[in-house]
Amino acid sequence: MPDPVFEYLYRDTEQVRWAPTSEVQHRGRQLTRQRMLTVLAAALVLLVGGGVGALNALANSGPPKLPDVVATNPVTPTPSPTRATTTPPSVGTPSTPPTNASPDGNGRSTEGEEPTGDAIPLAAMLQVSDLPSGYRPYPYESDEGGNGHWHVQFLSMICGNKWKSGGGVERVGDRERHFRNAGNEGIQQQVSRYPQTSSTRYIPRLRTDLEGCRDFEVAIGDQGFAGDESMVVIRPDNSGWIIVRKGDLVAEIGVRDVSKPAEVRRLADAAVDRLCNGTDRC
Repeated sequence: MPDPVFEYLYRDTEQVRWAPTSEVQHRGRQLTRQRMLTVLAAALVLLVGGGVGALNALANSGPPKLPDVVATNPVTPTPSPTRATTTPPSVGTPSTPPTNASPDGNGRSTEGEEPTGDAIPLAAMLQVSDLPSGYRPYPYESDEGGNGHWHVQFLSMICGNKWKSGGGVERVGDRERHFRNAGNEGIQQQVSRYPQTSSTRYIPRLRTDLEGCRDFEVAIGDQGFAGDESMVVIRPDNSGWIIVRKGDLVAEIGVRDVSKPAEVRRLADAAVDRLCNGTDRC
C-alpha cells in the first residue's frame, strides 16, 4: 500500500516543470554575481566614508564572504636631526665609588690604577699630601660608569669632533687618579705620555682648538706658570682644568674651582714635581 505522504507529494508535483540543470547553474551564477557587485559597491562607499565597522557587519551577513579590508596610508618616517650634546663635562663632582673598593692612603685601589701604554709610575701622580686637607683617593671608574666625561678631551664631542686629543697628537700611555673630600668635591687627574717629537704640540693645539669651539663656552686663563708649559681652562661656573707639561708627560687636573690663582699654582707645582718621577726631562 503506497505511503499517503508520498502519494500526496507525487500528486502535487506531477505537473511541475523543473528547470534544466544548466539553467539552474546559470541563475545561481547570476545571483552570486549580483550579490558580489552589491557588496563591493557597498564596500567602496564605506571605505570612502570611513565606515569600516559597517563594512565588517555587512561582510558577515552571509556568503559570499569578503576578507576584511583595512585602508592604510604609507607612513614615511621623518628623520630626527642629530646634534652634539651640549651637556658639559662634570668636573670636580665624582660619582659614588663601589662599596667593595678599598683604596689606601697612596691611592692604590682594587680597580683603575693600572697604567696603559708606556708605563707611568704611581709616583708620577698626585698624592694625598699634595692636596688640600680632607681629600682621599677613591677608585677610578671606567667610561661605562659615567666617570670618563670629566676629561677636557670630552669637549671634542661637543665641538663636533673638530679636534681630538689636542689636535691629533696621540698619546702613547696614560694613568688616572681620583680624589674626593667629605663634601663630595672631587679632584681628578690624568697623566698622559706623548711621543718626544710631538709632546710640545699638545698644549698649543689644544688651546687653539678650545678657543675656536663655539658650541661650548670655556675661557683660557693663566698660562706659562708651571713646568715646561701650562694653562688653565675655565668653565662659566669657575670649575675647570689645570694642564701642565713636563718633558713628554702632560698632567690634566679637573677641579671644582680654578678661580683662586694661588691654589691653582700650588697644585700645578705639586703636579710638576710628581711628573719628574716619570720622565727624564727634569
